Amino acid sequence: MNSQLQSNGHPPARRLIESDSFPFEFISQLAEMESWRKEVYRPIYHLHKWWAKRLGSVFRGILLGSALRDSEDLVEAFYRPHNFAGLTVFDPFMGSGTTIGEAHKLGFTALGRDINPVACESVRVSLGPLDRDALLKAFSQLSAGVGERIRALYQTADADGQICDALYFFWVKTLPCPACLADVDLFPTYIFVRNAYPDRKPEVRVVCPGCAGIFSANVNDEQTRCPSVRKRVRFARRPGKGRVGDLPEMPPCLFLSPKLRR
Repeated sequence: MNSQLQSNGHPPARRLIESDSFPFEFISQLAEMESWRKEVYRPIYHLHKWWAKRLGSVFRGILLGSALRDSEDLVEAFYRPHNFAGLTVFDPFMGSGTTIGEAHKLGFTALGRDINPVACESVRVSLGPLDRDALLKAFSQLSAGVGERIRALYQTADADGQICDALYFFWVKTLPCPACLADVDLFPTYIFVRNAYPDRKPEVRVVCPGCAGIFSANVNDEQTRCPSVRKRVRFARRPGKGRVGDLPEMPPCLFLSPKLRR
């Protein structure tokens, strides 16, 4: 960040980010909330699925902390409009453009570069002028052409035999049972949606090994049953490490390998 505020020979005033009063806890709490749905809170940085995207709340805090004097209250200043027209921010590794976007919103002169042309084009499109009508027209043309051919590859039949669009496909390796040769799914778990903090939000989504239906369950339960076909799914627990998956689905002959018997 380049500043011309001090031109009388005196050392520049200490900035908020250089002081012990910079509220790291406040920024951390905001960042945690934003991280859950960052594509909703700051969608402009998610036009392209660029890796290692940074959180806008963190960069807004860093920029404000670098521009404000150490006597300022960042918690109050965070939500206040600003215009740092006399300051320039340069990010030579801008990636998805979080620094540039947050600096622009605060009124800085924002400059960004990146060695990757995909990053440059992504930021240029995200932060540049947008012709909504032209964008919708181009999307309609793609959807009516190649879109129809692509969608045809992602269709399936529901329980009633009706053709519908598939949201997810599940692929699993299978092995024949040594006793009856029936195929056994080698799912590591039938739980496919789980919160990162199960103590706070114990609800999980489970795929039924019998009918392939999707239903909700509580991760703290020892077992659950599919509400459609009453198929039982037992959750496994490893001592000292919490829940790690489900007990394997038994083949029709109920064969149990020697390893599982132990």
